[in-house]
Amino acid sequence: MALVFASLSTADIKIPKKADGATYVFVFDITLSQMIEDYYELDGKKISRIKLAKKTFFGILDNLPKTSSVSILAFSGEYFDTLMVILPPTPVTDRALIKNQLQLVDWWNAWNDSSSLELFPIYFLNQTRRWEKPLNVVMFGDGGGNPVSLHDDDGEESKLEAELREYFESGFNFLFIGVGKNFPSEVPVFNKEGEKAGCLINKFENDICYVSALNEETLRLSAEAFGAKYLNIEDGKDIQKWISSPIVRPESANIFIPLSWIFGVISLTFFVLWVII
Repeated sequence: MALVFASLSTADIKIPKKADGATYVFVFDITLSQMIEDYYELDGKKISRIKLAKKTFFGILDNLPKTSSVSILAFSGEYFDTLMVILPPTPVTDRALIKNQLQLVDWWNAWNDSSSLELFPIYFLNQTRRWEKPLNVVMFGDGGGNPVSLHDDDGEESKLEAELREYFESGFNFLFIGVGKNFPSEVPVFNKEGEKAGCLINKFENDICYVSALNEETLRLSAEAFGAKYLNIEDGKDIQKWISSPIVRPESANIFIPLSWIFGVISLTFFVLWVII
């Protein structure tokens, strides 16, 4: 019997197993423009961009594999000055912790009134370089400021650019989701009690109110920089289709576990028992 299992230990015998889920990273723009209420709920009540982004997040969450992990990041700043890890990779089943941390995704946590995606790759690399890949990254924003940049204008690749290219060339799937309407609306400000207190004043333009509209061009260019996809937040079916695609959902593919080591252990056990007896 020991010889039988010993011969099996040299055979290339494998069994299929469903692969574990990946980590889904959700990045939210938390600047004041996300507080613009240019959407409506089914009951006709106005809803802000950031609240709609959160509702979409929970809709995605309900459809993620139970073996997946979820992380939440928030950004603000004209040059992406702040990219905060609100929630490090956490099991998708820990809904209480996820819901609790999502409360921190709001305007009062921002360090700046505006945002830009230009330096996003650098800050994202610094925050996630030690995280296990693959990472499926979903970004919610209105596309204010400049698009993502992976290259300098001089045409020569710098050391930093080479590091960015190497880091992002594998193990990532990006989806940029545009949140906001195409027509401009005034950016609100709030008092200490969290109540609306007028609009954000542009002191460089005769004290007029800042306005914000969805900049789809910036988001599309940013997506192209990563070889990624851009969708509008109202494209619900397409968003779920992306989330459910085989590339994004690793559990849809089989991995194979070798059994040779198991037969080796069994063979050794029979041999030891034979010697003892």
